[in-house]
Amino acid sequence: MFLAAGSAKTLFMKVNAMDIWIITDSDRLVKVVHDSLQDLGLECPASHTTRIESLDPQLKSLTAFDGILLFAVDQLETEYLELLKRLRTTTHDDATIVVVSKIDNHGTVLNAIRSGASDFIAANDNVNEELANSITRLKLQRKHREIRGRVISILPCYSARDASLLSVNLAAIVAKQSRSCALLDLQMRDGDLTMLLQLSPRHTIIDLLKQQGTIDQALFEQALTTHDSGIRLLAGPNTFIDMRSVRPQVCHQIIGLAQRLHDFVIVNSEDLQHAEQLRAFADSDDIVMTMRPDVVSLRRAKQHMDLMTQNRLPRENIHVVVLGSGHSTELATSSITKVLQVTDIHRIPDDPVSTLRAVNVGNPLVCECPNTKISQAIAGFAETLIRRHEAPVPQKPPKRPSSVKAALSVAMNSLSFAK
Repeated sequence: MFLAAGSAKTLFMKVNAMDIWIITDSDRLVKVVHDSLQDLGLECPASHTTRIESLDPQLKSLTAFDGILLFAVDQLETEYLELLKRLRTTTHDDATIVVVSKIDNHGTVLNAIRSGASDFIAANDNVNEELANSITRLKLQRKHREIRGRVISILPCYSARDASLLSVNLAAIVAKQSRSCALLDLQMRDGDLTMLLQLSPRHTIIDLLKQQGTIDQALFEQALTTHDSGIRLLAGPNTFIDMRSVRPQVCHQIIGLAQRLHDFVIVNSEDLQHAEQLRAFADSDDIVMTMRPDVVSLRRAKQHMDLMTQNRLPRENIHVVVLGSGHSTELATSSITKVLQVTDIHRIPDDPVSTLRAVNVGNPLVCECPNTKISQAIAGFAETLIRRHEAPVPQKPPKRPSSVKAALSVAMNSLSFAK
């Protein structure tokens, strides 16, 4: 059985030490926000509530502000995006900007994040709950300011099985180097990673996604299952499940906890369409697209690439891995790079014999058949990713969130149920 989740009310009360400032253009919305804060036991003094039209004279007083700035507006106009950028460059590095507004179109969240917002809360009937969740996350993040693990999401463009195979082996290589590695299975329709690692977990990610309270470290660690290689797996569901009671926003908490406890977090994703997947992309430092060397797979890869780059994700943070290479009739590297507009791809040779052996015995390919060409190719790609993250960490956090973290906005282009 899981331990009971920590008391959310207790966490909220502890946030009182954190300053809150509201910038608004709507008396109606600011009342909603004030009421929500009071429900959480928080106070925002009248001196910290500023109308947008009166903001300029007060900008200087915000230079040392390092609390939570709630930007509550009825509609996120273009001029407000410029104001968000000014606020991000004016306020203290530790200040957190949370936008509270309605979602007008697919680009609303993306534009807010790229302009400096750290979080976005839709101005609907769930403002109270979403604001509570956001403040709780911020409280936990401020409590744990240490260097966090790197997040690498694997995105299948053709076959979910390809992503599962690559995820397991990347995690095994990281763990083999005596680095702590969490492997999160977000493929909600199979849970294949448990079979690829021959594990029988007591809990799956669904147990966490259905939690109503805040997920603490003890709760998260109970859901992990450790493989002999050192991989710590958060398993996916074993069968088709009812997703209606799942809370996609909990993914952010799960990944944050995984980062806090591990050097690397590998996320085995399913697609660019489901909210729980997109929460992972929002927290990713790198995205690895898997494909096959044929025209059908290339077409799908281009659609995925176009969707992400249209949302301003830098191509240098998107890595293309072509599995099943080594056949005379496959697409040439030059053709793939030209269509996808990338400078390089990583080819993994086809080796069905070794792959089947590893799958059937439930052991990562790089552990079961380490001297094969396919294992060496995967290891080479893993080294590329690891070296990429060994650059010196800057002393101060960047003023704006990274472009990859803006991937959360892809949800608005992919989810038909977004409100």
